[in-house]
Amino acid sequence: MLIGIVEKIGKDLEGKIDLKAGDKIATLVSLSLTPLRIDKILNVKRI
Repeated sequence: MLIGIVEKIGKDLEGKIDLKAGDKIATLVSLSLTPLRIDKILNVKRI
């Protein structure tokens, strides 16, 4: 599972989806199918 905050919307999706910078997001789908770019990981929680 991925949980995060939208930093910015790319030009191809801007105004076409119901998301904006600052929105909290969570996805349960395979991360290989999720359009995102990770620049750095700030924290990993082990359960």
